[in-house]
Amino acid sequence: AMFFLFSLLLFSNQVMGDMPSENFDFDDQDLEDEDSTGCTPCEPGTYYDPLTYSNHSQDKCYGCSEGECFTSSCYPCPNGTAQPQSGQSSCDICPVGSISQGGIECVACEAGTQPDGYLTSCVACQTGYFNNATDGGLCLACLAGSYSPNTSACVPCAPGTYNAKEAQKLCHACGPGLYNPRPGSSLASSCLQCNPGTFCKNEANLAPVVCPDDTYCPGRTSEPIPCGWLSTSHVGATECTYKITFYVVVGFLSLLGFILIVVGVVFFLRWRAADDIEQSPDTAELIPQSLPGPVYSGY
Repeated sequence: AMFFLFSLLLFSNQVMGDMPSENFDFDDQDLEDEDSTGCTPCEPGTYYDPLTYSNHSQDKCYGCSEGECFTSSCYPCPNGTAQPQSGQSSCDICPVGSISQGGIECVACEAGTQPDGYLTSCVACQTGYFNNATDGGLCLACLAGSYSPNTSACVPCAPGTYNAKEAQKLCHACGPGLYNPRPGSSLASSCLQCNPGTFCKNEANLAPVVCPDDTYCPGRTSEPIPCGWLSTSHVGATECTYKITFYVVVGFLSLLGFILIVVGVVFFLRWRAADDIEQSPDTAELIPQSLPGPVYSGY
């Protein structure tokens, strides 16, 4: 048995000695060659489809179409983003005031509009808001002292009006009896009272108007008040004065009244005097007495 084991060991050493040693020499170069035969990763924005080609010599990476980007697969660009080029790994965010059309390009909203909540269409600005940018932008609220007659501009309040709030469609008129000479007013206190001798007729007055002749304006007047037919006034008067005709008429009526009173007193005195004479005992005998007439009786 010992002889058999010794013979087997000697035979194996002889066989190993006859084999070339380079077949078992694994150096670093062999490892590098093994790595160089590995797969090459696809570039960002592209992908490999193993079902397209069965022959590996024709394998290649495919890029996503316009309006798509690639992470683990191609997917459409989200709302508000776009990608005009193919084979891209991400979508570009559209600028403020722009929308995405099909994910391929960003389009700026026109003046007076802004992107909707989905960033897919442009909608008009709300009342009191404006956007005057022609290359995008957002709708902004009109400040106090201004209003928005359209959605593309804010306009200062005209004289005679004011606006104390933001985002308003119209300005408030000061009202009759008040005026405001300044544009762009944001306070109700900007409306001033018309001075005595002037009037402010309209709802929105730029300046007070002087009262004409034969009228008067006591203050904060919306219409000049006419004087009576016996009174008059000058321009810008705060009250009326009586005409000379008034005094003539008053004098005549006073004289006529005095005459009537005197005549009435005279007639009254004469009547009382006559009545006293009739009732006096001294004059009773002088007054003829009526005699009784005959009395008839029977036939």
